[in-house]
Amino acid sequence: FGSAGTPPCSAQTAALQRAVNSHRCSEVAMDFVVAANNGTHVYRAVGLEKPTLLRSLPPAQGGNPHCLVANATSGAVAVLLQSGSAALWGLGSEGFSAGGGGGGGEAAGGGGSQLPCEITPQSGPITRCYFSPRGSFLVTWEPLGKILRVEQPAPKLAAAPQTPGARGGGGTGYPAGANGGSSGAGGGGSSSSAGAKPGLTALTKAENLSVWAIARRPEDTPAEFSVEVERDGKQRLGVNVDHLDGRSGLLIRRVDTGLIESHNRGVFAADDCARLVLPGDRVLAVNDVASSAGAQAMAQEIQQAQRLRLLVRRGPGWAFAFAAVRFFAPHISPLRWPPVVWSTDEKLAFRGVSNEVLVLDGRLLTQLRRIQIDNISQIAVSPGSPSDPGATALAAFCPASTSASPAMVRVFTDFGKAAKPALTKSFFSDAAWVTMRWDPCTGTDLLVLFHSSELTEADVEGRTLHGQGGNGLYLLRAQQSSEPICALAGSQDGVVLDVQWCPIDHGDTRSLVVLQGPQPAVVSVFSYSTRGNSGVPKRVNLGRFGVRNCLRWDPHGCSFCLRVQSLRGAGISSEGDAIDLFDAAVDGGVARRAGASVAGKRDGQKGIGPSVTTVDFSPDGKVLLAAVEAHFGAELRFMSVADGSTLYRLRFDEVYGAFWRPTLPSEHPAPRFDPPPPQARLGSLSGNVILEVELRDRETVRRRVKALQGTEAEPETTDEPDKLIWEIQSAWGTHLLESRLGENWRDIARRFCRENHMDLSLATPLAERMEQRLRGTNQSCPGSEAPVPQQPALPKRKGPKPKVIDFGDKDAVRRRVRALQKKLREIEKLKLSPDGPIDHLQREKLASEGEVRAACFSLERELDLLERIPRMVFDVETEEGARYLEFRDGDDCYELAKQFCRQHALDKDLIK
Repeated sequence: FGSAGTPPCSAQTAALQRAVNSHRCSEVAMDFVVAANNGTHVYRAVGLEKPTLLRSLPPAQGGNPHCLVANATSGAVAVLLQSGSAALWGLGSEGFSAGGGGGGGEAAGGGGSQLPCEITPQSGPITRCYFSPRGSFLVTWEPLGKILRVEQPAPKLAAAPQTPGARGGGGTGYPAGANGGSSGAGGGGSSSSAGAKPGLTALTKAENLSVWAIARRPEDTPAEFSVEVERDGKQRLGVNVDHLDGRSGLLIRRVDTGLIESHNRGVFAADDCARLVLPGDRVLAVNDVASSAGAQAMAQEIQQAQRLRLLVRRGPGWAFAFAAVRFFAPHISPLRWPPVVWSTDEKLAFRGVSNEVLVLDGRLLTQLRRIQIDNISQIAVSPGSPSDPGATALAAFCPASTSASPAMVRVFTDFGKAAKPALTKSFFSDAAWVTMRWDPCTGTDLLVLFHSSELTEADVEGRTLHGQGGNGLYLLRAQQSSEPICALAGSQDGVVLDVQWCPIDHGDTRSLVVLQGPQPAVVSVFSYSTRGNSGVPKRVNLGRFGVRNCLRWDPHGCSFCLRVQSLRGAGISSEGDAIDLFDAAVDGGVARRAGASVAGKRDGQKGIGPSVTTVDFSPDGKVLLAAVEAHFGAELRFMSVADGSTLYRLRFDEVYGAFWRPTLPSEHPAPRFDPPPPQARLGSLSGNVILEVELRDRETVRRRVKALQGTEAEPETTDEPDKLIWEIQSAWGTHLLESRLGENWRDIARRFCRENHMDLSLATPLAERMEQRLRGTNQSCPGSEAPVPQQPALPKRKGPKPKVIDFGDKDAVRRRVRALQKKLREIEKLKLSPDGPIDHLQREKLASEGEVRAACFSLERELDLLERIPRMVFDVETEEGARYLEFRDGDDCYELAKQFCRQHALDKDLIK
């Protein structure tokens, strides 16, 4: 409404709509992909608005965390399907969002929804894959089902009659068993061996590591083009077609090994991808036989003619993949993944084998030379600088071969015949493996985090808190003449849980963030100048903000977040639902911006709280995507990076993987945030933030307000007996909070923390203190206005503050439980002692019995969770709501049911 409350005119409405549309157009659309149990879904979001479903894809492999990969340069995403194959979609292409499902149908001129580029496995399902830096190649790996693969030669071509108008396979009259005549549903004959003799069987070694070249059809391809192939007597045509209605041509369903695949390889090598023949295309004519003559006539012409000239109409297919090279890799350790790595410009590729590194041509993948490196186990290739993408460096780690020899990291910048390392770092301590991270800006500096213990399956799955932590952190700078090697953290400083480079250099300053134990972990920022000899990096400690072991930057280097990487129900941390957001200013200053928690109202009633499985920043850096596992299933929670508030949620039964589609940094401008207030810079562990909570009389508050206003006028008051006024003293002053009887204390505390820019994790202890204070007031005034005189509170003995317990350390929790149990035994002895004078310390010990028992009970439960992880957690629906029941090894079901009914006052008839 305009001024004076009148409805706006049509001109004002149009102007307002134009302003809204202009703002929406200024925001660049962002896509994110989620693999769930009901399918793989692609959503599109604009700014901070709720996303909309763009398209649904076939479901991915359940329980496989590697079922989704994407590439920023090509805009492609690969999904590992339940059938064992890998399907590629071009999310950056115009035809992706056109239409719904991925069916073929009768597409003409590029219309219809985009069809995937499907890669079929050889022996077993494809379980892992990744793209090359520019998306030109996809590497797939499948576990070996058989050591040997049987290949049979192709049978001789023979005529096979086909009725006109038949659908499905065999539409071209190919013989049974040939790829062109296999079933239209996707079956195919066995691969033929070109060099095998007729009647013999060729046995070859199974090469389960494949590198697929991806040939993309340009979007400006003509609607129709011609293809010429000639039979050689050895290969089939290699297409699976559908006759449609018999008069519309032949629809290509699948392209297999044969003449058409050889044609696609040839046009890809000649850089003429506009003439690719892809699934979804239609053959309109074969030589002089047009589609008007019927599909059967076209099929007979294909079968009889020696030279084929096909007129093809472009369909919704977008890419074609063929195997460029295959390797035999029966088992790949997580330390050796990825097995083949490229330089940023994809001119060179590297593959580590026994005692050497193979230098390959980045496009043809042919071997150029070998670099001899004894006992090599890991390699890492630098990304290169934007100004010089060809400046590639290779880092190789060699563990100690004997007890007398050290482990070494060698950096190579020259890959000629006499290649020698430009820099070598030796580790005389036990270095079993290392984590090597090149700086993403120039690719000249290398972070090396060495680990003394072997990497276990529990560490990879997130069932340990410090499993992937390192014992020492070093910075290697091959271009520095002085201080080329800097020790950032030693083994005596504590375990290094995670370290990440800032993706953007702020001016001439390069920085990195380190998360270092013991828990609660300390957050440190190292920074140094990139000009000349910068010397040793400077370290600034930001503080401890809770139990954290994982950090992640946004693509613009303006924010990063901390969280706990753990498996839900593992019992390694009680803070698996907490996330901290930090602000990185342009001038290099880093401060905590906000805190967030993904726990809901009902999660507090569950024995196992929710946990954050993965986080990802949006391409514009304004939204944080968090995948959460909870008692109700899984959900995607989208939070504002500015203040940590929840924007929207998407719920699923199961989520296997989720991320924003990566884009180039130039597509989105860097976000701008207000400097964080002082209240937000401290976490819940940064001292006593909430100092005191008092319930004040309204008359006292009225007099105080009157004195502060400096006026004799009486402020207006209302008689509201259910109104409560709280005085909360925090580290930033005194605050007044109004509430009413019957309101939820947790909601009141959350509202107070949100209004005063405090951490939301302070809401729970604040609500407990408010409830305790009100309970104590009611007990002191039972139904009378005159308060009951209370005994003066005993002065608390001054002493050192108790140490913060790391709930992930079983030994620390056990020691604390023993100490509390010993204190309880001393209290019991004091109760049983004969009446006599007791000193001040004994009175204080007796007064703390309730607090000690509560703390001991809580720690005993935490210790039980650490020692006996629940195998199953049952949700039991009762009249009072859902209640949980945990089952552990050694438990008796009848006793558990009996205890559950007794605890929740249920009928005994329900036990059995």
